[in-house]
Amino acid sequence: FETNAGHVVSGAIGIQKNSSNHKRNHRFEFEVSNQINTLDSFKVAQGVSQHKAHISGADVSITTFLINGYEDVEISNSFSGYFTGGLGVAYADMDLDNATVNLMGKTTHLQDSSSTDISFAWQLGLGLGYKLTDKATFDTGYRFLGDSDFSSESSGGHNVTVGLRYSF
Repeated sequence: FETNAGHVVSGAIGIQKNSSNHKRNHRFEFEVSNQINTLDSFKVAQGVSQHKAHISGADVSITTFLINGYEDVEISNSFSGYFTGGLGVAYADMDLDNATVNLMGKTTHLQDSSSTDISFAWQLGLGLGYKLTDKATFDTGYRFLGDSDFSSESSGGHNVTVGLRYSF
């Protein structure tokens, strides 16, 4: 499946372990996020050839529950970079309400239905933080979210994130 750009909303709570020189810190968190995209197309095999089918009116929502680890590296008093990785589960829901498929000039209206799946999920990423106050950091980053349905098929998505990190 190919999707159009969508949006991600996430929240997390965790702990931070500061190193003695505060140049490298480690964070661990539990994150819940939801990503919604509109399906655009998928490939259909017909004999030895493949055709691209275009789909409209179909959405996919992926909710993830991840345990993430971070390594923060201080760049200056205001800037820090980070690397992150996480493991957990993904719950995917594909909604086909009023969807239509166009394959080789023929349009088919799909029956309203939905499909769900739960699978292993993982992510890797990196980013940059800008310290706004002693407690608040503006954060921007990149994450690759991958999942597998345990049948040797896997998929993934690229996410650019912008957020606010607050320390208690």
